[in-house]
Amino acid sequence: MKAGLKFDETQAKAWPIFEAAIRAAAKARADRWSETRARMETGDRPSPIERMSLMADHLDNSAAELRKVVEAAKPLYDSLTEPQRLAFGPLMREFKPANRR
Repeated sequence: MKAGLKFDETQAKAWPIFEAAIRAAAKARADRWSETRARMETGDRPSPIERMSLMADHLDNSAAELRKVVEAAKPLYDSLTEPQRLAFGPLMREFKPANRR
């Protein structure tokens, strides 16, 4: 993504904060999947109410992570030229989970 946007010197300074937020969100998502797989391997099936509670927690966590990415992206996005902004959205697809494309 960084290479695709061809940053100038000022824009490049905003990249590490954005990149760190993306990496943190990806790690948190991977950790949640690991926890889910571990829970499934024990054979314990959550009740419907527990399942809804887990889903709500997952949505809360995902929303919080996305808010952090948005806040980190704002300074970078605001510094982009119009052609860079047009490329930003399609390049962000790299960061979507594979099953959500």
